[in-house]
Amino acid sequence: MRRVKHQSGKEHPPFSYDERTRGIVRRAMTLTPDESRTLDAALARIVPADRDPGGLAARAFVLGRAAVQPDAYRAGLALLVSRGFAELDPERQDDLLREMEGHPFLGLIVQHTLEGYFTSEAGFAAVGFRVTA
Repeated sequence: MRRVKHQSGKEHPPFSYDERTRGIVRRAMTLTPDESRTLDAALARIVPADRDPGGLAARAFVLGRAAVQPDAYRAGLALLVSRGFAELDPERQDDLLREMEGHPFLGLIVQHTLEGYFTSEAGFAAVGFRVTA
């Protein structure tokens, strides 16, 4: 079997996705334009931007987590889309998120946004870590 060398010097088998995994990733990571705008608006309210992109810095991380739990993300985004979340002013968006307390989707997206943000370069800088290449 072919092996790939990691930058650490360790070797491992090449990564590959089976058909089931490819299907999950395709379903979860293909957002409609409304879902995409709604996701961005929610991320921006969970970690508001000031000198950095805020929750938007976590977008790729959140989409990766959505690939693992696509049904929960689809249901939560559908609820927000149906309420016109992306078009609401920020104060009303916050009110709507508060109304969703206890909804499984809100717990997921908040957790994933915070994990993604605080492991991003913007999140490191926000807590005083200096990122160097």
